[in-house]
Amino acid sequence: MRRTVSGIRGIAGAELDTGGVMGYCGSFARLAGPACVVGRDTRPSGPMLGDAAAAALMAAGTDVLDLGVAPTPVVFREARRRGAGVVVTSSHNPLEWNGLKFALGGRGIRADELADVIGGGPGRGRPGAWRRAESGYVAEAAEAIGRVDGAPEVAVDAGGGAAAGYAPRRLEERGCRVR
Repeated sequence: MRRTVSGIRGIAGAELDTGGVMGYCGSFARLAGPACVVGRDTRPSGPMLGDAAAAALMAAGTDVLDLGVAPTPVVFREARRRGAGVVVTSSHNPLEWNGLKFALGGRGIRADELADVIGGGPGRGRPGAWRRAESGYVAEAAEAIGRVDGAPEVAVDAGGGAAAGYAPRRLEERGCRVR
């Protein structure tokens, strides 16, 4: 199990289970405030741990804005817009791992905030609400790039990661032929 400002990571179901995720996210809710975006990668344990994260945030009174499968930069961008974020991901660790990345105002948490997440208790208040959220991150990035001339053929290898649902569609919208 690893606990650093860049995330809490462990083997899903063994070192990092739903109870642990609920404890960390319940504590994080005190820092998150009234609303928190939640996104996850495509790991098999993602739906289970994402649901635990959302349940803990809501139990502590934080509204959850669920992005579903979303790349980490999308969650951090939305955390900057909406106040806080949690990404259920273990980045480049093996598939059996999973973890949590926390964002406040679009930045990762500091060491003192990590200590609050690890050692604090959940906040209390009215139960939070859940709703599906969308991000304009990819569309805004594509708009900044502009239209691609000549319909180039491009290949996308997202490795089955969270960008797999974003990159091909956006490249096609920009005028590329995607394989």
